[in-house]
Amino acid sequence: MKKFLLSVAALAMSFAASAQVDVQHQRVGVVEQSPYFAQQSAVVHKAAKRIAANQRWVGYYSSDALAAAHKGMGIYNYPGDNKVAICLSEAILKPYVGKNIVGLRFGLCEEIGSSSISLYKSASSKPGDVCRSANVEKCVIGWNEVKFSEPYPIKAGEELYAGYTYTQFDSNTDTKSYPFSAVKDGLADQPLWVYCKLGNDTGWYNFSMGGYNISIQVLVEGDFAEYDVMPSDFGTVKGAINSNVETSVEFTNNAVEAVSSLDYIVSVDGVAGSEQHVAISPSVGYNKIGTFKVSIPCGSTEGLKNVKVEVTKVNGHKNGGAVIVAEGKLSVAANVYKRNLCIEEFTTEQCGNCPRVAGYLHEYLETADPNRVFAVCHHAG
Repeated sequence: MKKFLLSVAALAMSFAASAQVDVQHQRVGVVEQSPYFAQQSAVVHKAAKRIAANQRWVGYYSSDALAAAHKGMGIYNYPGDNKVAICLSEAILKPYVGKNIVGLRFGLCEEIGSSSISLYKSASSKPGDVCRSANVEKCVIGWNEVKFSEPYPIKAGEELYAGYTYTQFDSNTDTKSYPFSAVKDGLADQPLWVYCKLGNDTGWYNFSMGGYNISIQVLVEGDFAEYDVMPSDFGTVKGAINSNVETSVEFTNNAVEAVSSLDYIVSVDGVAGSEQHVAISPSVGYNKIGTFKVSIPCGSTEGLKNVKVEVTKVNGHKNGGAVIVAEGKLSVAANVYKRNLCIEEFTTEQCGNCPRVAGYLHEYLETADPNRVFAVCHHAG
């Protein structure tokens, strides 16, 4: 399966090159798991240095979670003196505009010797000029925390990149070729940027992490509200006229305590409803992501409508966060029809994942509605 994915990526690269497309904007490979990765029963939560009350860790995820020692990820197909970085997009940085980035931490599953950390400005949607950097004399397995000599102020509309340097080994059986700590916490489908040699060219390339997030976070310092919940935009929901449609809104808890309740107001095309209260069970701890259900009135007219969900209170206290409104769209139709589901199971490739995923399919079908969910199987041999 790994070779298949990489060959597809290589084919995509050749098409991109022939069409004069910048290959550095394509996902050119997958980050491999250590041969011992599957033995990992759980992530570890190593004690990190306590940060000040006016500081927050920010990245693709913000908890202290790490992969266990010798159970990391790497890209042994691209050996050499490499760099890895995450993209601190405008959306990630939006709640912290006006505050300062004062340091960075990165998690390791293997010793990599000395390193350096950097904060990069964005150039053509990839890491560009270095705006802050610092050296790390000896890295350790676990979290490595480093301060910049000068804070970097976060500006509105800005995109940054943050990462570290290391030497990538080319053995697919040696755990030292898999130094990255990566966990399944945080945001979904986030890329890893790698500075490496690909063919005859050396530069920044976009790699897939296969559902994991690399352990890189920047330390943001500034004035933070005691009760701060940040809801996320939720895309488009569909409903029928003269009915209500329910959707889930994701939120990040930046408050000083676990969130057990929220109050919110839904507005459709600028018309606000009454304030609603919802209990959050189980409660969502600091720096964790949770969801809550909201009911949106469709009204008596068809069309595409603008929806805002404003989180007004956190545990009964005023929401003091910088971003307290989630936006989305509501598509209202005169009639809505339920769709049936057809799932195709392929075993025409010699892939180790197929039997495992087929097991998930059979488990799901045990509780699915047999009148609305159907499975079609394509078998080899």
